[in-house]
Amino acid sequence: MIPGLSGKHTWDGQVVLNDLTAWPRYRVERIIGLHARPDADAPADKLPGGIGEVPRRSTHGGRTIVYEGLIEAGTYAELETARDELLAAFAGTDPRQMSVTSFLTDLARPVVFFTARPVTCEVPDEHPALDRLDALTYGHERRFTVAVRAGEPRYYAAAEKNAQTSELAPTSGTPLPWTLPVVLTAPGASAGTVQAVNDGRAPTDPVVTITGPVTNPYVANDTLGTRLQLNLSLAAGATVRLDFATRAITLLSGADVTQTLDAASSDWWDDGIDGLRPGTNQLRFGGDAVQDPAHAVFTYHDAYWS
Repeated sequence: MIPGLSGKHTWDGQVVLNDLTAWPRYRVERIIGLHARPDADAPADKLPGGIGEVPRRSTHGGRTIVYEGLIEAGTYAELETARDELLAAFAGTDPRQMSVTSFLTDLARPVVFFTARPVTCEVPDEHPALDRLDALTYGHERRFTVAVRAGEPRYYAAAEKNAQTSELAPTSGTPLPWTLPVVLTAPGASAGTVQAVNDGRAPTDPVVTITGPVTNPYVANDTLGTRLQLNLSLAAGATVRLDFATRAITLLSGADVTQTLDAASSDWWDDGIDGLRPGTNQLRFGGDAVQDPAHAVFTYHDAYWS
């Protein structure tokens, strides 16, 4: 379970909501949408990806998360400063990360994050905490409401995982002894393998970095029975980056080479297909012509629903 009122929520590394040890502080009293089901797709929303490419994440839906609470400060000056910092942190509409840390420290509750855009940040007029027995300490407070929009419904463990394929091994041709009828198959390109374990309960989108020398490289998830093929050549040390979340393929220089995707031979990031499923994924890398030390590295975060 993703922590709600039992955790601290850090926005873009700037402000921490519900840090009860801080002063002044943003004490959260209510969170709406954090554990809600993801939004349903609109009936008119066509699902692209029939030829192997989609312009967005393969997991549809999202959620709006609203934080309601009090800015608490000992002096009016502290209150004004905390208000200004909150409004500045949630200004703009560019996507940023909210990380969530449980008050508990057990390993069953990892630090998680989600990416969202600010929707609104409202801080009405302040009123003294005259109804508190400790009004001399909590001299001023002001209500705040913050809403952010997550474009997709998953949460991710902050810890990054990496899985690198093993040394290359030739794939076999027709085995001996023959049995009738004989179906001849030529030896294939070399392949390296690795297992990637997603310990979350939701599928996750990896970033795959392929390093040459290799011609027409491919990566495959044998657990899912899916594959992604490129039509390009990489010299020794050259790399290409495949981002499953954004459906982008780029060189180390930043040049976009998404057009090198062999759509007819690729189905791994078709619409609705997982990147890495929960649990163990058996992954494979190879190409038409590939030599050591060519390899693929799969970088990912464990993913959760809520």
